[in-house]
Amino acid sequence: MTETRAATAATEGRGHLAATHLLVAICCGILTGFAELSIMWVRETAFGRMAFGSRHMLWMTPLTYAMVFGFLGFGVVAADYDSDGWIDIYVANDGDPNQLWLNNGDGTFRNEALWAGAAINSAGKAEASMGVDADDFDEDGDDDIFMTHIMEETNTLFVNDGGGLLILTDWTFFGDTLDPVAAEFGMIRNTTHAYLYDTDDGLGGASSAIFYNGANIETHPTTVGVNSIYIDRGTGIINLGGGTALVTTDNDGTSHWNNDSTGLWPADAIPVIGAKSYGLGRLIYLPDVNFVTQSIFEDEDNELFLVNAFEWLSENRAPIVELTYPNGGETVNNNVTITWNAFEPNKDLILGFDLFYSNDSGSSWYPIILGTLGNSFEWNTTQVPNGDDYLIRIVAHDYELFGTDDSDAVFTIDNPIPLPPPIPPILWWIIAIVVIIIFVIVLIYLFILRPRSAASK
Repeated sequence: MTETRAATAATEGRGHLAATHLLVAICCGILTGFAELSIMWVRETAFGRMAFGSRHMLWMTPLTYAMVFGFLGFGVVAADYDSDGWIDIYVANDGDPNQLWLNNGDGTFRNEALWAGAAINSAGKAEASMGVDADDFDEDGDDDIFMTHIMEETNTLFVNDGGGLLILTDWTFFGDTLDPVAAEFGMIRNTTHAYLYDTDDGLGGASSAIFYNGANIETHPTTVGVNSIYIDRGTGIINLGGGTALVTTDNDGTSHWNNDSTGLWPADAIPVIGAKSYGLGRLIYLPDVNFVTQSIFEDEDNELFLVNAFEWLSENRAPIVELTYPNGGETVNNNVTITWNAFEPNKDLILGFDLFYSNDSGSSWYPIILGTLGNSFEWNTTQVPNGDDYLIRIVAHDYELFGTDDSDAVFTIDNPIPLPPPIPPILWWIIAIVVIIIFVIVLIYLFILRPRSAASK
């Protein structure tokens, strides 16, 4: 969440507040389960009432909360802060870090306030949080959080947004301090040995000051134009948590771990810098705290990498949309419900969806509807010819960017050929009357007019 701090601000119920200062943070998941949903019993204690489930506490009064968690909770507001369809709980604590309990959807919660940037203020201090409320302050489709504090402190607005995080760590005590943070994103560095050592790419030969270039640097937005990276006494990553390696050690037997006391250990193809997307945010994990202070900047591309990294971390990303039906191979007719899923990485408001169809495998496209909302639209296929080469394209657009997705393969539209409309009964009567009249005219001619004409001759 982003924090907005106002020196004086008041709210009645749910309102929109003036923003004066922004601080970007990132959200990740941590800690353990908190509660189960089924209440088994309620018990009075010396500190207030406590409700229990089969194994876990469910709710409690502020004094009981303080005894259990060590914090004095003065305000609670429930809302779906991560937009996953489950109600979450935010607790405002008096003088201690606040807590954001995100609902796992299985009857348990996890506290993510610290990593969401909603535990303390931008100065790194816990305040005397009292009144708290949630509402969509910036009208981007999610609930933000506003809190009031005592007179000597500021009131705080946490704006619910994604963000980016660059973790600089090391194999020394810096790593010990930041390891728990990186681990919450699934990024794990090697703590068995010390720093990395290279026998042919080190500074001046065998050294822990290593140049990484060529095959060491992976293709990624952060490495555009980066030809060489210099890292001194860096460590490696043994688990990327589903992320991507940006820089790796050599895979030719020249890279090693140097743990000082027991010599060198092989360290082939070890990730040195990693990156991943996490929820609404992005993360870069770089286990070398000296990376940004190297005096060799003028010879290497460390600085360019950092510029690229911050651009990637803060990049405005287009909406992500996935067409789910029809997605290829189907045979449809009459009214068809087109369905899709959409996600906005920046939590901007998706302004609408445009739908198009192609009847020639994508060579040409024609509009179905523009600016529709929701996740489905009913399309009358009888308005287009039958065919075997149909595709659907959906375009999601926000204020600046758009995302698109097409059917994975062609599908068939096969509407039955319509029969001619039935003749209405009144028309049958008219036809019958006309036939009778014609029949009478023929009889008159044959038996009356024609004999008279013959007699006159």
